[in-house]
This record gives sequence, C-alpha cells and structure tokens, in this order.
Amino acid sequence: MQNKFKFSVPATVLLVAVVTVAIILGIIFIPNYNKEKENLSFGNLTAYAVSEAKYPETVDYPDIKSPNFYEEETAWENRRLELLKDYNSKTMNTDDFFKNSLPVFLSGSKGENKVYSPLNMYFALGMLAEITDENSRNEILKALSVNDIEELRKTSNALFKANYYNDKRVKSILANSLWLNDKVKFNKETLEKISDVYYASSYSGEMGSKEFDGAIATWINENTKNLLKNQTGDIKTTKYTIISLVSTIYFKACWTDKFNEIATEEQTFYAENDEYECDFMNMSRGGTVYYGKDFSSARLSLDGSGYMYFILPDKNSSVDEILRGDDLVRVISSGDSWQNKTQATVNYSVPKFDVSASMDLEDGLKELGIKDVFSRLESDFSPLTSEKNLAVSSAQHSARVMIDEDGCTGAAYTMFAVEGMSAPPPTIIDFTLDRPFIFAVTSSTGDTLFAGVVNKP
Repeated sequence: MQNKFKFSVPATVLLVAVVTVAIILGIIFIPNYNKEKENLSFGNLTAYAVSEAKYPETVDYPDIKSPNFYEEETAWENRRLELLKDYNSKTMNTDDFFKNSLPVFLSGSKGENKVYSPLNMYFALGMLAEITDENSRNEILKALSVNDIEELRKTSNALFKANYYNDKRVKSILANSLWLNDKVKFNKETLEKISDVYYASSYSGEMGSKEFDGAIATWINENTKNLLKNQTGDIKTTKYTIISLVSTIYFKACWTDKFNEIATEEQTFYAENDEYECDFMNMSRGGTVYYGKDFSSARLSLDGSGYMYFILPDKNSSVDEILRGDDLVRVISSGDSWQNKTQATVNYSVPKFDVSASMDLEDGLKELGIKDVFSRLESDFSPLTSEKNLAVSSAQHSARVMIDEDGCTGAAYTMFAVEGMSAPPPTIIDFTLDRPFIFAVTSSTGDTLFAGVVNKP
C-alpha cells in the first residue's frame, strides 16, 4: 500500500534548534530485514517505511480568551507533568556533559563565531552508543556521565519527553529517523531499541543513489524549515553505507518581553582586533545580574520556556578563560539560587546577530575520551553487525543562531560518518554586549539547547 510521506512543521519560526545526527556505516551484507515495506514519496524521491514512531501527544496551550481557559490550562499542565514524570535533573547529570563539552567545542574561536547544541549532541552520542559495544560504548557512556546503557536509555528518553513541546505556545519538536540500506542485514533488536528510546522511525532504500540521498536531505529540510539547506545539499551516501541515524529539534519561543524596534539603534561592537557597526536592541527591565569569576551574566526569559543567558567577560578577561572555568555552567544551572547576584533595573543593550559555524568534531570527541570509534582496530559495532573494520570516518557539526526583537531562530546539524575499509553590582546596571561574549539558550527544564560565542555579530 502506498502512502504519501507527510511532515508537519509550524510555519512561523522564532527559535529553531536543530541537531541532525547521521551515523553512516559502510559495508555490504546479504539483505534479510523482512518487515513489510510501504512506499513513501518525497516529491520524485522514494524510500520505504520499515516502522514509524508515534511521538508523545501534547495538549495545546489554551487561548486566554477561551471561556474554558482555566480548565484547558489545567489539562495542559497535567499533560506536561505526565511527560516530566521520569525527568530528574539532580540524578541525570546532563550538566556534566555541558560543562565538559563547552570549552571543547567553543574555545579557541580566534575571532570567529562558534555555536553548537549540547542537547542534540547528547542525543547523537546516545544513538551512537546504541550501535557500539565494549570499550567503544564505555567511552561514550563516560563522556555522557552515565554508568551503563540502561541509565543512558532512561536519561535520553526522559530528556526527549521533557523537551518535546507542540502546544501553540512553545514549539520544541524532536524528530528522529533511521535510514537503512535495502541490501543490508541489520540487528532488528538494536533498531527497535533505538526506536523505543529515541522515537526513531525507520526507512529503507538504495544507499548511494541520488534518490535516497535526496530523500534524507528532504526529510531534514522539512523538519528544519530549510534553515540548513546549504549543508544538506552535501549529503552523499555510498553503496557501502548501511545506516544513517538522523535527529532534529525544532524550537520556537518568543521573548517574554519583546524588544521595541523603535529603540533599536546602531552602535559599535568592539571585537578583539576590529570594530563593527551593528544594530543593538535596547530595553530596560527589572532583573538580575549574576556574577561569576571574571564575568557578569544577565538573562532574558522566553515565553513559556527557559531563558537566553548572555555571559560578558570582564574587560581584563577573555571568552576562553570563562569557558574553561567552573562558574559559567554553575550560573546557568543555578539560576536564581546563585548567591553572587544583584537585583536591579537592567539596561539591556544586545546586538542583533546571525552567527553560524561549522566544525570537525573528531579532535573534540577524542578530548572528551571518545577514541575507539575512530579506529578500525579498536571499534566495536557488534550491536549493529558482526562485521569488523568499521570506524567513524568523519564527524561534522554545523549550527546557526539568530536573534531579533521578537526572539531567536537556531539550527544545528551533526553528522557521524561510519564506514568500513572502503570509507560589581550597582542598582542600575548597563549591560552592553559590545565586545565578544558567550550565550546559552535553555529549555523550561534547564537543559541547554544552544551555546555559542559571538565575536562578530
């Protein structure tokens, strides 16, 4: 039976955070994955459904003008509590990965912008752990600060449900998929486990064909509102590719208090070795300024979600020093419980920015202790296949974050290619971000969706 492949992506994007994980393994087997296939159309491109995940159901946040607003709001709150029942930030240790990965992927910017998504990198490495074993898996578990694969599964599943919103107030749409070589034999239990934990649908087709490459790119573009279309145009599998794991996150939220466009004016941004004239958004609000070692921080609330933190190094300090210190993550995770802070009228002056960056993750992952997957002699992909001599041949990450008077738009894309042998506090504070600074975007649960360094707004 043929069915049209349909995607639902909200039309208005205020914050899109996307991380796409593609784990590509290259080796040929005799096909015997026998599930009945359904034809799925992507325009003129074709793939076949092996299984389709059912994502958590959400309840729309009610219109405040609704005559049944309070009853509908209660239903919304009850559904959120149900999705959060397995979430426990005190025992999940996700801040450890954020703290350890932050300097690895953001320091050493040398005047360039950098940005990445800790949450979806966590999901990416979680799925990589599912298809590895022995020391290859243990290195990933250690980097993610979990004791075993069962703890990782519980944490990842709880993170997914806690950060999955589709309620007309906040959009945080997570989507996962597995793309399978139709000539390959797979371990069915491994695929089903990834589907259960990460809500991943599976599709099969001819690896190495333009049609299948196009199908993967189209799926990503549909789920990222074409924000990473330049990057997805480079997706190319080969006949040796046996599986691609893809994960996206779509996040939309407005500032709780929007900037007034009338107050936006051109100011000077002082980069390390240059000066730039750019538009700064300005407003004054009652708020809090937090102080860590050699930096100050202020945050703006995202309606119905978390915050965007802005971290400004002191004039005698640097971005890299802050990234490698302990206080940055502590301030973000502590929030109002942070002791060194001042309540004040904060005069925010924030440059509008559109920053993007691409990076090779291999050295960073090795610095985090993930080494075996890059070695054909040491890697262990036995949960997926009995074949030897497989290794991660490339690990790439691209991301983009923009902010304006209404809110933020962000996108990120991560690809792992795994192949065989063939492949001081005043009462009124001027918080002016006119020199290189750090930012982080958190969800309502405090999980970090994006973090970046702005050297050139």
